[in-house]
Amino acid sequence: MLHRKDRRLTQKSKVCERHFEEQDTVKYFKHVVKGQEVLIPRGNWKLVPGALPRLFPGLPERISKPRTTTCTRKSPKKRHEIGFEASAESASCSSGSCGEASLSLGDALGAEGITPPPSTSATNSSGVCLNELVTVPLPSRDWKLELIVDECSGQTCGVFFDRRLVAGELKVSKTVIVKNDGSCVVNCYNKMHKQLHKTVDSTASVEHLLNETDSLKICSGIQVAHTGVTGKLENVHHKQCSVLTTRPVCARCLRLQRQMRARKPMKAAVNKSKKMRNLTKKVFRAAAAREKGKQEITLLKQELAKASYQGIEEALSSLPHLQRLAFLTALKSLKAKAPCGMRYNSEWILNCLILRITSPRAYKLISEMKMLPLPSLSCLTQILKGLPCKYGFNPICLEAIQKQFHRKADEQRLGSLTLDEIKLRQAYDFNKCSYKMDGFVDYGGVTNEGTNQLADHALVLMFVPLFESWVQPIAAFATKGAAPGKILAELVLEAVVRLHKHNATVISIVSDGSGNNRSRSVQLRGNTAQPEAPD
Repeated sequence: MLHRKDRRLTQKSKVCERHFEEQDTVKYFKHVVKGQEVLIPRGNWKLVPGALPRLFPGLPERISKPRTTTCTRKSPKKRHEIGFEASAESASCSSGSCGEASLSLGDALGAEGITPPPSTSATNSSGVCLNELVTVPLPSRDWKLELIVDECSGQTCGVFFDRRLVAGELKVSKTVIVKNDGSCVVNCYNKMHKQLHKTVDSTASVEHLLNETDSLKICSGIQVAHTGVTGKLENVHHKQCSVLTTRPVCARCLRLQRQMRARKPMKAAVNKSKKMRNLTKKVFRAAAAREKGKQEITLLKQELAKASYQGIEEALSSLPHLQRLAFLTALKSLKAKAPCGMRYNSEWILNCLILRITSPRAYKLISEMKMLPLPSLSCLTQILKGLPCKYGFNPICLEAIQKQFHRKADEQRLGSLTLDEIKLRQAYDFNKCSYKMDGFVDYGGVTNEGTNQLADHALVLMFVPLFESWVQPIAAFATKGAAPGKILAELVLEAVVRLHKHNATVISIVSDGSGNNRSRSVQLRGNTAQPEAPD
């Protein structure tokens, strides 16, 4: 019964006769009538028991073509029989010298620990007996002799090989094979050396061939790093490398090295011309894109000139506030008749100042590239000079603290008041905005002590909240040396009161341990009423 994976065949199933040979099908009923065989055609043909489909017409030639084997490896038993027949044929040499040679060969092989094959007494037509190969002096101790039967021809050959132990691995570098017909084949790393393919007729010629083979060097190939060519291999050889040579590198490998070195400048020239073509194409594409961009900018300018300012504001209503402000400022700069006649918005000026303080290099780069309509540095300097800057409590900072603590719990408004002094250089200057002389002692109107002296220190008060990640300076004062403890106490009390009015609660005062700060602590304790002890 035939078996298929896609369906199950039964006795009533039908198959195509094209896939079966003639003897596998039964087409007639056979009957014997009056001693004669009568054939009657069957309506439905029948398969012979054990028939299998063997014919598959229409398949590609590469699939239907039968495989051909060039050489079939014989079983060990047959190889032994072939070797025995060859030794029997060579046994016709019954001379005394041949018998003595075979006896000496067995003794020598036994001494070397080699098991002699059955064809040890074979001789060639030139008169060199394989048994005499044992008497050939070896070039060195690394050379050994083995008599091995060829699996294809069945002939016994003498094999001289040079084996060495390198890094714990046994390697056979050179082999000299002497056949029955006297021909010798020299191999190096499984590659035949054609120049040493000779015919020997005596043991002296074999000895000369062994010495010549031992004197030759193995071609080391060429190093890829010295040729300027990148690759995964360290050393490469020519396709027709002779392997054995009198020099460290054979002539073909040297020729390959010169060719690879000459190939590098050619490849560099080709790469250079290819890069030039690519750069030229990029230049053309960039020029075309630039012209296209100029045309688009011209069209956009024309459309913007036609559009009304209110329509633009309506179109920009979906953008974030800062982006809308930047776009409107850019449109405003386009309508300015002169570069110096631009009037900036106060909010835009404040954002520009923040950007300038955060990163001066970024501000300069954006201004030079004209990515945003930023005011010049001289304009910012002039605006900063016009801002009022004086010593005392800063009401803007206090209002910012009040706004930050709006609608927050009392526990989240707690903080510390930190005060410290820094050294200043004594100098005075005329303030063009206030028309007063700057550089003298100034306590911001809290006290007028020592206001006619030049200041050399600055006292800074800073509020540090406990549950926030920001700090805020609230006041700065110009002093002569370290401020006295009495004045420090008055300034601290004034700061605590003002912070309390602006939704901030001071629970501690932080300062260094100088004498004036200790005096300030004594003054504050004297002004604070001590709680009464319970009964």
